[in-house]
Amino acid sequence: MKRTIVDCQTGDIVEQDIPTDEIAIYHIGYASIDEKKKAEKLILIREIRNQKLIDSDWKVTSAKEQGSNLSTSFKNWRQALRDIPSTYSSDDEYDALLKKDDNGNLTHSVWSES
Repeated sequence: MKRTIVDCQTGDIVEQDIPTDEIAIYHIGYASIDEKKKAEKLILIREIRNQKLIDSDWKVTSAKEQGSNLSTSFKNWRQALRDIPSTYSSDDEYDALLKKDDNGNLTHSVWSES
């Protein structure tokens, strides 16, 4: 396992091997470093998911206040967001959920409301 060190003054980038004792500390509480990385990806995915739900809560509130109905596609999208932890569970699926385009936008369809 390697770590990347960036010298902020010069911008030089150096890759170093991480000593075994540091690796052991890194994944305390997890079966392996890979399991910890997977858990960290899920944390990030949940943060993104929660923000998407928060950002769209106003539509739910507005519809309730106006006595109008939300579209089925909107309700299905929000449900799909809530279901992410049970729908996606593999490392490859997490990578797909976190994939971004050249502009930094998430590309997986679950993130898109439409």
